[in-house]
Amino acid sequence: MLINYKEKSEDFVSIVIVASVVKAGNLFEKLASLSTFLDERFLDYEILVIEDQPRTISRAKLNNFLNKIGSIRFIELSYEVDFDLSIAIGLENSIGDFVLSFNPECDPPEAIVDMVTMCQNRDLDILVGVADNARKSIGYRLLRPLASWILKEIEYYVPSDATTLRCISRVACNAVTKAKSAEHQIFVRISQTGLAEGTYRYMYESESRRNFISSFIELIDLLIFNTVKPLRWMSMLGLIGSFSAFVFALFSFLSKLLNENVADGWSSLVIFISVLFMILFVILSFFGEYLGRLLNGQGKHNSYWIVGEYHSSVMLDTERNNVSTESTK
Repeated sequence: MLINYKEKSEDFVSIVIVASVVKAGNLFEKLASLSTFLDERFLDYEILVIEDQPRTISRAKLNNFLNKIGSIRFIELSYEVDFDLSIAIGLENSIGDFVLSFNPECDPPEAIVDMVTMCQNRDLDILVGVADNARKSIGYRLLRPLASWILKEIEYYVPSDATTLRCISRVACNAVTKAKSAEHQIFVRISQTGLAEGTYRYMYESESRRNFISSFIELIDLLIFNTVKPLRWMSMLGLIGSFSAFVFALFSFLSKLLNENVADGWSSLVIFISVLFMILFVILSFFGEYLGRLLNGQGKHNSYWIVGEYHSSVMLDTERNNVSTESTK
């Protein structure tokens, strides 16, 4: 059967998928469906699957699957890594003109074509997926304004209801992978490249709910791993606490000097000392987090070790020529 290549996009796309986000038993089915979708729309593509939890996928089933489906690259790691590092590994090992962070459980395949087209038509290097049907708890709604202000302070401009769906150009991918510690909070690194960025609004294919606890933990991780500003904030807080203690001590001295009948302010003293200790322990907590970050960065081993890579043994089309007799201006 003759294939009309003019109906397919000539852009090489790389789809990065973290294996653990797909429900157990659905991975091969999702990959087969996605491969069929891409094969009908792109001349060249690859699907990079990052096994972030080692040895959770049967190698016999994997080899059998790779013998049937083309353009799959399966990267096996030596130990478990988090989601951000998995995406960073996918970016570093991708070869496409456009690279997408994709969740087969929630993101529609049509978003791939739409985002690549938007990047081309609008000269964008980064597209951020935004879910219009994300449900939000009351705690999340209260936290979001404060979180937006804090994120702007660390130069992370992420729209509300942003998901993990991203489409970045090769220029942006090269910039991100060259950044130091890119494996920590990779989406912040993408945002901080300074390249042209836009948003892509779509409907999540599964229920998404934002709650206060998970959002707060994510906010703390963003602060700790991507900026030293909280450390400076804690230093300023310590200075304010020290100055307040000095003012209170001076007030107590002058009161005792001018009025000998001053009653002992035991309650106020205890409250004030408690507040100072609270500030002190908050500062020490941040110091501990940053020391942990420094120690983690001083590790002598690599951020990740790739044990092996498996790839499809099926060619896309053996009859396709890589030299064209026609040229376009």
